[in-house]
Amino acid sequence: MLACTLCTAVSASADNDRPRHYLKAISTSLSDSTTLPTADSILPIQKLRRPLDRRHLRQREGWERIIPTHVKWQYAGGMGYMSFGCGWDYGKKCRWETDLFIGFLPKSKSDKFYLTSTLKQNYIPWNIAITDRFSIDPFYCTMYINTIFGRQFWVRQSDRFPKKYYTFSTKLHTYVFIGQRFTVNTNIRNDSRMKGVTFFYELSTVTCI
Repeated sequence: MLACTLCTAVSASADNDRPRHYLKAISTSLSDSTTLPTADSILPIQKLRRPLDRRHLRQREGWERIIPTHVKWQYAGGMGYMSFGCGWDYGKKCRWETDLFIGFLPKSKSDKFYLTSTLKQNYIPWNIAITDRFSIDPFYCTMYINTIFGRQFWVRQSDRFPKKYYTFSTKLHTYVFIGQRFTVNTNIRNDSRMKGVTFFYELSTVTCI
């Protein structure tokens, strides 16, 4: 409309004999060249599908890399009556985890109080987001090494026993296991540092060294 108004003013001042024909030509030209979108020409906006595995690795720099990404508590599992530890996740989609645990065996469960230590390596290939708040790891596997502190335990058999009386170490044990995990995300609508709580169970077997 602004272009038509300007053209109308110029044509009227330049030649009074042909303002109508000139305006008609301009009007026809504008109407032919201007195309308004119709309802049929507007494509529907497709909703993007969110991936099932929504894990992502938080990039850290410098000394921040040594800060643990999670803490854990475990009951039993060949690591003591209870164990507490921390760990780090890394790799593509956070598929790898390394954990360090300190556990204990109370006197009520043994002849005396014992401490244990465990180094654990986890591999979590898949994660399925059920909703924004809930997700599940349908399968994961791991291997870990556990030791118990005490003079009566040994890596190599003591001389007080007959040769090859024991064919395994009583101080070091290795375990392999499979399990599943279920996670509840807790920081969807807030900026809490705690991302979520994960519940897991494991089926393991001990291998002798």
